[in-house]
Amino acid sequence: MCDCAKLIAEKIKGHVVKEIEKEPGYQGVNDAYFTNQTLVLSKNGLTHAPIWVPFTVKYTRKAKNGNVREYKRETSIRPSFCPFCGKEYGKKEAQ
Repeated sequence: MCDCAKLIAEKIKGHVVKEIEKEPGYQGVNDAYFTNQTLVLSKNGLTHAPIWVPFTVKYTRKAKNGNVREYKRETSIRPSFCPFCGKEYGKKEAQ
C-alpha cells in the first residue's frame, strides 16, 4: 500500500501551519489528517483506506405534520484506488 495520504497530509499541514503559526498565542498542532478515513477488512486482510468521500443528498418531502421541509441523507464512498497515485487499495504487493 502506498503512503500518499500520509505524505499529502504532511504537505497540507505544512501550508496551514505557515498561516496559523503567526496567530497570537499559537502553541502547536495537535492533530492533522483527513477527516474521513477507515480500516477495511477484506479477503486480503485488514487494509487502511485513508480517504472516504462524503456524499449528501438533500431533498424535500412532506413532514408528518403536512408541512414541506428539507431532509438529507448522508453516505460515504471509498475509492478502490488511491486518488493520489492510482494504486489499488487492499492489494498486497509482491515482496
